Amino acid sequence: MKRILRNLAAVVSIATMMFTTSCNKQEEELSLSEPKLTIDQNDLKFEEFGDDKAITFTWDVPEGAVTSILMITKATDTGFASCTDYEVEGTSKTFTSADVRDMANTLKADLSVGAEFIAKVMVSAGAGKTAYSNVVSFKAVKDNSAYETIYPIGAMDWGWEPSQAEMMKTDDGIVYTWTGMIKAKNSFKFLCQNDGNWIPSYNRDETAENYWTLYKKTEDWEPDTCFEVEKGGQYTITLNIKELTISVEPSSEGFGKLYPMGAMPWGWDLESAEEMTTNDGITYTWTGHLNANNDFKFLCQKTAWQPSYNRDANAENYWTAYYKTQDWEPDTQWVVETSGIYTLTINVETLEVTATPQFDPSSWEKIYPIGAMEWGWDPSLAEEMTTEDGVVYNWTGNITANLDFKFLCQNDGNWIPSYNRDETAENYWTLFKKTEDWEPDTCFKVEESGKYNITLNTQDLTIVVEKVVENPGIYPVGGSFPWGWDNTLAEPMMTWNGTDYFYAGWLNVGTFKFLCFKDSWVPYYTRDVNAEYYWTMMYCSSAIEGDPTFEITEAGRYIIELNTETLEISCVKDPSEDFPLIYPIGAMAWGWNLEAAEHMYTFDGESYFWIGEIKADNDFKFMCSNTEWIPSYNRDEEAEDYWTAYYKEFDWQKDTQFKLSEGGIYRLTLNVQTLKVTAERLGDVQ
Repeated sequence: MKRILRNLAAVVSIATMMFTTSCNKQEEELSLSEPKLTIDQNDLKFEEFGDDKAITFTWDVPEGAVTSILMITKATDTGFASCTDYEVEGTSKTFTSADVRDMANTLKADLSVGAEFIAKVMVSAGAGKTAYSNVVSFKAVKDNSAYETIYPIGAMDWGWEPSQAEMMKTDDGIVYTWTGMIKAKNSFKFLCQNDGNWIPSYNRDETAENYWTLYKKTEDWEPDTCFEVEKGGQYTITLNIKELTISVEPSSEGFGKLYPMGAMPWGWDLESAEEMTTNDGITYTWTGHLNANNDFKFLCQKTAWQPSYNRDANAENYWTAYYKTQDWEPDTQWVVETSGIYTLTINVETLEVTATPQFDPSSWEKIYPIGAMEWGWDPSLAEEMTTEDGVVYNWTGNITANLDFKFLCQNDGNWIPSYNRDETAENYWTLFKKTEDWEPDTCFKVEESGKYNITLNTQDLTIVVEKVVENPGIYPVGGSFPWGWDNTLAEPMMTWNGTDYFYAGWLNVGTFKFLCFKDSWVPYYTRDVNAEYYWTMMYCSSAIEGDPTFEITEAGRYIIELNTETLEISCVKDPSEDFPLIYPIGAMAWGWNLEAAEHMYTFDGESYFWIGEIKADNDFKFMCSNTEWIPSYNRDEEAEDYWTAYYKEFDWQKDTQFKLSEGGIYRLTLNVQTLKVTAERLGDVQ
């Protein structure tokens, strides 16, 4: 026991000695006093980066210190985690303006917009003895105000319009660079201003042996010799105004890029857009499917909506482009009237566009479904499938379960060629074209009878057979409606969920009710004569005695809304024409056709609404007339709330528009007093 106690005492003694030694060491480390750091200025501006003195850091060195490290970092890096260290012999360090530039580059600070920095000094006496100074701050900015401004002009996208020219970049006021498209065999030079004055300028020195030599033109009588490139494309220009040299080199990006957008299969999805092909950076081509009556244009990149090549609405030739660079410029586009495969070409020099169909509709295959359809195996009775491009074919009709069907390419009694099921394919719904009698005559079947949509693609040999799930429609009939009591002509009310229905239009004096099927008088909805409220419906599965109906006693435009679950109906006379009319345009069914646009509805001339289909990723706005493009209500891009409008009165005002990422049926509202817009999605297009 005594031995254990002695050992324990020894351990305690050693621990105490170690603690004392540690404390003494800490005191020794802290024995260096804090150095005082100062700078001779804290707001630096540079006209150019050179060997001139910019800033000096000075500090005192505590007794015993042997090394000093100056630490500099961006002001946001308060912990000096990403600082740049400078080991210094002595008590000061001077930076030239070039040193400051290099320091900023190391720290990835942009001096062109100005940057803020902090600094401190660490002094060391070795063996862990360190001390840190106070922190000082300073600013640095590159002052380019004295640099010459230079603008390339001529063979660039902006041509000879100085006000549109891009300014070349420079870090020192001597070497200037620019990268962009240069058109082949088009003259170009460099202006020193973009205010409409043509001198001074930098032109080609025609007296020099080297074609790529500059001279500065300062007088009108001096030669106005320009440069040219043989081959159009993307170039980087480097211009040295001290040595009067110029280099024009094809950029690493090669030719400029163009992407067709809109009527293509990818619509307005930038990420999915296919790049057009070009061999010279002038003529671009693309071949693919275009949807009829869908707008399209050409974008110059996949990351922004401009610049772009749009249709020149002022040109005599419809197929003429113009180069759009600003939001406020017209976003006029092209359409084709027939869907199909087209080859699009655009020449960025002549601005000519062509859309050449690749198929002659008269030569397209005719295809007839046969077998499990209502006409059985009688080709002469078979319905022809529809197509808009000779590639994709569609048909909708009844198919009987567990009966074979295939597709004939004629209805004249010949059984080949035909499109049959490819029994060798993993996917059951795969086609092959049978052209010989000895080839398999394998057919398709469905397991459940009913109405189907068939989509057949003769290019990739796929077939889609989808059962049609039909919601009961609502078809108003009666003397109040333009088609009267002819149920074969009755137009369906709009619905987005099979429960809520909407109609807006002219009603004559007369009676009416609502059919559930266009070609059948039962079932139907009509007025519930036992209900307290006149505008209450009842469902009739068969004709009832007396056949009660609703009645309109004053002709005019009406808005009808009904719900087949609650059996509530609203039939209100539309007073919209008593107020200034407003027309939504763009993403609607009528596109940008002003004359075809439907007007919005209002009861007070302040709040307007419209219900209908809005297409995804299509711009829209609100017109105050269906004959003129101004005035209009456009999107206020300066407002915090995206759904804020502004009243556009002049052509020069921005033509910013609204857009929805998801298509469908919407209730669109506009309040012309508060300028608030809402787009409430009601459901899918039925």
